[in-house]
Amino acid sequence: MTERQHAAYGASNAHRWLVCHASIKEAAKAPPRPSSRAAREGTAAHALLEHCLKTGVWDARPYIGQAIDPEFPIDDMMARGVNTCLDLVWRILAENPGAELHVENQFEIPSLAAPGQVYGHCDICIFVPSNGWLIVIDFKYGYDVVDVKGNPQCLHYGTGAFFSGRFQNVQALTTWICQPRAYGTGVTEYHTYSVQEVYDFYARVEQAVADSKAENPTYAPSRERCKYCPANTTCAAARSAALVTFGFNDVKQVGEAVIPAPQDVDIPTMAHVLAHADMLRGWLDAYETHAKELLLQGVFIPGQKLVEAKQNRAWHGEEEQVAAALMRLIGLTWDEVMPRGLIPVTEAEKLAVDAYKARAPRGQKMEAAKAAREALAFLTHKPKAPTYTMASESDPRPAVNPVKQMFAGVVPSSSS
Repeated sequence: MTERQHAAYGASNAHRWLVCHASIKEAAKAPPRPSSRAAREGTAAHALLEHCLKTGVWDARPYIGQAIDPEFPIDDMMARGVNTCLDLVWRILAENPGAELHVENQFEIPSLAAPGQVYGHCDICIFVPSNGWLIVIDFKYGYDVVDVKGNPQCLHYGTGAFFSGRFQNVQALTTWICQPRAYGTGVTEYHTYSVQEVYDFYARVEQAVADSKAENPTYAPSRERCKYCPANTTCAAARSAALVTFGFNDVKQVGEAVIPAPQDVDIPTMAHVLAHADMLRGWLDAYETHAKELLLQGVFIPGQKLVEAKQNRAWHGEEEQVAAALMRLIGLTWDEVMPRGLIPVTEAEKLAVDAYKARAPRGQKMEAAKAAREALAFLTHKPKAPTYTMASESDPRPAVNPVKQMFAGVVPSSSS
């Protein structure tokens, strides 16, 4: 199975070039890289989804054990992930008679600055002629959580579909992101845009494309934008943004300088380091990944080498057979060699949802999934003792102050 060629101004990298306009030129100069295993697995899952939608299949589980891609045979996780998206699509179609389904279509955003270069391949597009409702669904098989509101990739698809001329009298655009493996339990979210917001996004695209072709286009390095950029190890702006964290001007200074210990710096310095930590961490990760790729190709890198990774021993054979052999060999009981325990809550939730949906009639699958989660809620709880994690100020979660909470309600004694 071959991977589709992505456009320079494509939808999947729109989050980068819409802000870092110079990334188009930098990526064009960067050497090509092989696709990652995660990307190839995602391509296989998308191929299964495409097949099911085009053949009218409601349940992908009968395909378990088969292989659209020999590297990634269809397993239970992939089938259930695809089913999450299938349930959404078939429900929307059932609730909107006369709706049109379009699978794996290329939509182009008309650009004066780069004609024919701004396009993307949309997983699923649904149009309801009766009310002018345009729907775009993006299926994501990875574990990274992606927000749907303002998502540039979805807006890219939706804007391309809007201007394609194939859908008349569009009144609203709704974008969905189906993420069956996000948070371990899956997330499916949507956001609706007005026609004016579609035109606003179009103007933003045209401005970014035009600036990318300027003599001095805008650079805007960040960990999020640089993470998958082909130029993340060759771009001078990305390198400078990472090095500035500790006041370095050149990468060679890193080995010569003494980086202060955290307890030896003041609060403003610590805030500065934390603000740039993601950028620095991402830059280092990109270097390590690229260096390993070069070593695998036989390129010599001074001070580095490939070694065989440590392999831990594993049982050979079926677990039940190994357990029976251990019982005979050591004289242990079955529970001693194969201790029993409850399955994880997330796994139980997936099984419950599948069971409820299997019993539900067509058109009531989403309600059945909700009922399954409500039934399971009586058997679960979240620990009362809070745990804390550090986040940037832009994080939508409210800030907490454990010290202040600890002394809440304590009335200071009056001085005599």
